[in-house]
Amino acid sequence: MLKFANSLQYPWGGHMPKAKRNPSSSDNQQIVDMILEFLNEVGVAGLTASLPRDRGQLSVWNYHVSDWTQDGSRVKQPIVMIDDVARRFFSLRESVYAILTKEKLKKGSIAISEKSVKAVLEQCVARFVWHSERGAGMQPQESVAKFLKEALLSQPRSHTVLVPVYGLHVNEPVEFRGSRYSRPVDCPEYVDRTSKIFDGVELGMADARGAELNSGFDVIVRVECKARFVDDAIHGAKEKVSRDLAVLRYSAYRAFREPPHLSVPGVVSWERKQHNLSTVAFDDRDQGVIQIAAFSTGATVPLNLKSWNESRWSSAVLTVHDISLSNDKSVASSLLDALTWLGRSTVQEDDATKLLFQITALESLLPLDGKDEKTHQVSLQTTVLGGMAGSSRSDTYELIKRAYGVRSAVVHGSRMTTSKYEPERVSRLLDRIVDFLLFDEKGKGLLGLSVDDFRMELMTKLFEQ
Repeated sequence: MLKFANSLQYPWGGHMPKAKRNPSSSDNQQIVDMILEFLNEVGVAGLTASLPRDRGQLSVWNYHVSDWTQDGSRVKQPIVMIDDVARRFFSLRESVYAILTKEKLKKGSIAISEKSVKAVLEQCVARFVWHSERGAGMQPQESVAKFLKEALLSQPRSHTVLVPVYGLHVNEPVEFRGSRYSRPVDCPEYVDRTSKIFDGVELGMADARGAELNSGFDVIVRVECKARFVDDAIHGAKEKVSRDLAVLRYSAYRAFREPPHLSVPGVVSWERKQHNLSTVAFDDRDQGVIQIAAFSTGATVPLNLKSWNESRWSSAVLTVHDISLSNDKSVASSLLDALTWLGRSTVQEDDATKLLFQITALESLLPLDGKDEKTHQVSLQTTVLGGMAGSSRSDTYELIKRAYGVRSAVVHGSRMTTSKYEPERVSRLLDRIVDFLLFDEKGKGLLGLSVDDFRMELMTKLFEQ
């Protein structure tokens, strides 16, 4: 049974309401009951308050204008909640969000965001007010329950998100970790949807079929996922692509011996200047959005995905990916997380940030149990794993213990005191461990182990001479 303590305080000064729940009721019904209880108790007057001229008098407030189609016509309804009513609204949002996110996500599913929950609740308030004030047709409570069932309480829908990236080069489609990388012209969905935008040239969009976007330097990544809302699908897809690009970045960094001219692959940033590609997302009902994107690749040479795809690193990462799909609690899954952080560390100029990412990579990889003191655990397990990869045990233990201490000091606000070369020593050690796990037969034999078995293996090796 889900319980919330009345004493739980929130930044806006309110309390999370206690979840009233019958053991036989569903989570969905609980959400409907909580929302209707709030609306009925507050009433229209509390949901359409007047904002004072001096808003400094208010402790908290929420103003929003919702619009939707009602009986074939577009309608708008402003809502204003202030002080206690606003606090109750935000607490309600926290309660609903907690219920919706308490279960573990299925593979390929994107978590609902608090922003989406807030948007749905604002729609509920607006519809309740609109139907209450008109007093005809559907009852206010009925309209809210119907909307909730369609918008929030339905199963996540299939979405396809087409994410533009920079820093890569492709002449033909390449598959990587379940996503498809291609030129715009080789992605029919991108061509079809962007071509439907009226007067796209004035919006800063180039023709997806034209030569300008199809030299191979403008790349679209096709991601499939499940989400309740398109904005959540876009956010989740961009996060996935960002993690995948970090793995690509690290492996390319190693495979091609760190060429100084190799660009840093990344998701297209809205803050860049030249408008070209766009993010496109749509669901299985053919509903979606297009966000005008903007980027500039600069003077560097993008990573050629075809060349990388033919390298031994590509084959090794694919093997790790396949193992992780069959067992998401395996060493392979932990290694992919570690490679993500190592990829992010390669582009950090600041030594403190680079060291933070490197230690986070170690923590992602190692089978820590949360029982012993973490500095000792990380140092000891890294020593054993580094020894298996050919590093000196005594040197490794002292290096990681010192580096972890510096990391902890930095996280808690102290200035970095280690030599600026220290992250480079940690980097060389981590590279050796990664090489061992990816290319050494003994190391590859560890990839399918569970976290517990991996911990046992390291403990066994600790006492071997």
